[in-house]
Amino acid sequence: MKKKRFLAGLIAAALLWTLSLPAAASGSMAEYHEKISFQELRSSLSFDLSEFETLASRIEKETLLPGKTSAVKEDLASLREMYLNLLTLIEIDNIDTSRDVYDAEADAAYAYDLDEEQTVEERFSGVLDTVNASFCSAAIDWEDAVYSSLYGLSDGYTEEEQTLYQEETALINEYYEAIGSVSSVEYGGLSYDYDSAYQAYLDWEIEYDTYLEIYQALCKAENDAAAGYYIELVENRKAQAALYGYSSLEEYYIDSTYFRDFTTEERDAFYEAVIRQIVPVSAALEDAVYDAWDEDVVDAGFEESTLLETVRNTISDISDTMLPAFDYMTEYGYYDISDSEDKADGAFTTLLYSPNAPYLLIEPTDSGYDYTTLIHEFGHYNAYYCSSDPMCTNIDLAEIHSQALELLALDSYETVFGAEAEYQRLSTLSDMLTGIIDGCLYDELERWAFAQDTLTVDGMNQKYMELLKKYGYYEADDPETEAYDWVEVGHLFAYPQYYISYAVSAAAALDIYMMSLSDRDEAIDTYLNLVACGESGDFLETLNEVGMDNPMTETALHAIAAGVLEAEGLSADLPEVQESGTEAAAQSASGHYEGPEDHHDGGDPGSAPRQDGGEALPPDEYGGYEAEAPERSVSEEDDLPEEEAGSGFSLFRIGVGVIVIVLIVRTVTRKKDKKEEW
Repeated sequence: MKKKRFLAGLIAAALLWTLSLPAAASGSMAEYHEKISFQELRSSLSFDLSEFETLASRIEKETLLPGKTSAVKEDLASLREMYLNLLTLIEIDNIDTSRDVYDAEADAAYAYDLDEEQTVEERFSGVLDTVNASFCSAAIDWEDAVYSSLYGLSDGYTEEEQTLYQEETALINEYYEAIGSVSSVEYGGLSYDYDSAYQAYLDWEIEYDTYLEIYQALCKAENDAAAGYYIELVENRKAQAALYGYSSLEEYYIDSTYFRDFTTEERDAFYEAVIRQIVPVSAALEDAVYDAWDEDVVDAGFEESTLLETVRNTISDISDTMLPAFDYMTEYGYYDISDSEDKADGAFTTLLYSPNAPYLLIEPTDSGYDYTTLIHEFGHYNAYYCSSDPMCTNIDLAEIHSQALELLALDSYETVFGAEAEYQRLSTLSDMLTGIIDGCLYDELERWAFAQDTLTVDGMNQKYMELLKKYGYYEADDPETEAYDWVEVGHLFAYPQYYISYAVSAAAALDIYMMSLSDRDEAIDTYLNLVACGESGDFLETLNEVGMDNPMTETALHAIAAGVLEAEGLSADLPEVQESGTEAAAQSASGHYEGPEDHHDGGDPGSAPRQDGGEALPPDEYGGYEAEAPERSVSEEDDLPEEEAGSGFSLFRIGVGVIVIVLIVRTVTRKKDKKEEW
């Protein structure tokens, strides 16, 4: 995923992706990536608050003097550069805390620089207000990404705003501390955590029923410890929404954070279409993944140099136009894919502002997922590298760049994985479909929570189970009434309304993949054009610009579902398309989405979660439930494959007053075996 940070000086909870460029802003972006290594950058970069204040005061004085327009413009550019240096230092601090989660010095530096950031942003905003009110205003490029993001913020927060934001941050911190505090449960006189219970099951030390009981006990313990914080966070965020005049929390996030150009009605129709078209194919793919698994051929992973070479070859096979970004990354050291016990689990890509250099970090799993994870993250890296305006990122678009590249890389699997290719290909496709399903499931859960007058933990647990049944993870008549492990999905607590991005972007990525099956060159061109559009536009409008249909309609999802079944030689019962009025309105005469009349200008796949530092979820388990559907079963004589470490979310680091989360963008392959077969 693309890394996000809390931005002091803007609405603290909004989690806007504010990424800035150097002063130059025209021509090929490759010209503006500074030729400096990561090590040289970190050793030479500095920020001095007193120097910043001295320059800010000088600019304010210059605005009062005639003939100082050029001096104001030049000094303002220098102030901008100092600000970008601070943002870059913050990103380097975060990288350091991710490389070594036990590094207290890095934690302290990160917290200190974040505190300075708020002071600097408010001061910089005040300077911009002064310049804008002076005779020098006409000489300043107010469309500059940095200036436009900070202008008008100098008034700071009201006391009520500050209280709510501080409370929200404290609740997020307390949530992560709470869920991290549940390390084990007692069973049969022994202590089990997720890892040890899973290993005991694989080693036949405990039976499946016992494993399920232990697993459920761990989920329930986490729920007991952490769920209450979600209730408090929803109430806090409702108060924030009301403060800004919004009658609903959902409307607040649509307007203030994500600027999505699909309507609530389209979102609801998307849920139903996913259930009808994608869920049956996902079940068929899961069975195919299980059948393709062979412990004798599954690879243990890649050496670092081999992984880089292999991924570079894959990128070259797709398009040489992406090689400058890859070569810049490796030549100047803007990556870390090394294995370390001290390193945080997961993967992310961020931007270092001063050199305009993306940075990619992965904690490898010593499995085939390292290849697909690096492909995924490089999709983000290349998009940053090519962007002419990364100031505001539409995450619905950003995740297409990563996920579509994964799917275009499937053509190289025979060369990369050999005998393991079929298993890896099916796993990647299965993960992508699961991302759509879970993106809808958690989004629907979240929207339901926002709409409740009185939200309770019991209500959340019961609604979660209801949705698990709705999306096919439980039989509709299963007697279970509650499920607990929604608390492991950190997005719900720290990144409200994010999860739907995984679903809509995966659908668009699969649309590109379907195109590649009939015309690979056209699919690659479409993908590259989409990257060239950047990530500041609206989701559906940008897709339309590159000739793509709205991937959220049932017609589009049916085509994806049928295409996957045909390509993989699988079968599933797909219902006829039920075209709604909303869907019909979303298609123009040419078949492309035209976008709603009134839309906002834009400013893993996460699916099956995994326990922090733990193994993947149990067979037939997702979210602490057992998938009993007959179509997901396997024969008794089949051996149970061991999980490859994969995805979900994990805590990167609980800093002082700030949380940094990394979401592992690959999903775990979910193996299946029915309880009664043991």
